[in-house]
Amino acid sequence: MTKAEYDRAYYLKNKERRMAQHATYRAENKDKLAAYDKAYRESDMSKGASKTALRRSRQAQRTPPWADLKEIEKVYAAARFIHEELGYELPHVDHIVPLHGKTVSGLHIHTNLQLLSAKDNLSKSNSFEELV
Repeated sequence: MTKAEYDRAYYLKNKERRMAQHATYRAENKDKLAAYDKAYRESDMSKGASKTALRRSRQAQRTPPWADLKEIEKVYAAARFIHEELGYELPHVDHIVPLHGKTVSGLHIHTNLQLLSAKDNLSKSNSFEELV
């Protein structure tokens, strides 16, 4: 038996007991865990902010002067309407051709935007499938 097989068997054999231990620990240490979570989120904010700034910068660089900004805003407004007025999960506004792809880079224009579910957009990642 390999170590991976042994570890898997041990995990399955002791899963319920470990889950109970974790639940007890979480119940007894709510304040400690909340403080840790808050500290982690605060320390991670700068990373998130820098990622957001980088994305905005790339988006601005990929927006040509002739782009119809009103049409772009309509796509984002449609996403908000679907979420706020119709009560569905907030759809992602996706670039059909990624702004910064490995093989191709698209523009931030309304004809390159589409609404996708979060699941579909995240599974697509930064890829582009050419239609033939």
